[in-house]
Amino acid sequence: MTKTTLLAIAFMAMVTFNIQAQNTEIVLTQSTGEIFIANGVSCDGGDNSWYREYMLSDEGITTDVKLVGVEFGLQGIQFDEVLEVYAYNFEGFPAGFNAANPPTPIASGRVTVGLDDIDTIIRVDFDSPALVSASSSIVVSVVQPTSSGNQLFLGATPGETKGGFISSIHCGIEGEPLPVATIGYPDARHMINLVVVDETLSLSNSQIEKFAIYPNPTSARVMLKAPSGLEVINVNMFDALGKNLHVQYRNEIAETDNLSPGVYLLQVDTSHGSFTKKIVKQ
Repeated sequence: MTKTTLLAIAFMAMVTFNIQAQNTEIVLTQSTGEIFIANGVSCDGGDNSWYREYMLSDEGITTDVKLVGVEFGLQGIQFDEVLEVYAYNFEGFPAGFNAANPPTPIASGRVTVGLDDIDTIIRVDFDSPALVSASSSIVVSVVQPTSSGNQLFLGATPGETKGGFISSIHCGIEGEPLPVATIGYPDARHMINLVVVDETLSLSNSQIEKFAIYPNPTSARVMLKAPSGLEVINVNMFDALGKNLHVQYRNEIAETDNLSPGVYLLQVDTSHGSFTKKIVKQ
């Protein structure tokens, strides 16, 4: 977890870029203006879930990206509590989304927050990043999982580019999450940012084309031969929902024997950047 004390920080309705090693980190935000203002809303006693939906193409994303974490603001809390964050690849939100029995998330994380975190931005990295396409609709949530009696409020901002949602079984908001504005709190513009990494920008097309990845389609394993000057650092395989399948990679071989037939995304991290390639398992 990282946190940043806020001194009149402005959140603009655009992505921001920070270069970290070979990766380009992108913070997607729907919040605008200086934060925080005391307009957060929560169910008295706990059991709250706050949501934002990010349609990646609408946010300027044009390539596959890796979901790496969530940022959210904290405006009030009474005592320490463990919060959970989730990312779902879910189209048409909130229609069909059951807050009491949500779908399987593609990424998740946990963080303990307390009084020292009030008026800060809290960064939570996912336990395992998820690779998704630019056409994905990603729902992110910050969850106070228990009815502990802890009055907890997320930080709210003066403006937003898209409305947020809330659910609370304890307060009778079950089934589909409701827009915060429709329950009588139009000013509760909770800040929940989605952090992604675009690793494809670091490796040129000519370098990628010199990679030998075969056989494809495959019935068992995949061989990787890097061109001169590049070293393969790590290999991951993701399914259509962005779940990391943790395939074994050693001696230039990615073991895919145990994968069911289908289409997968192979992510290759090298000494000069990263790229992804579709792999067909027969």
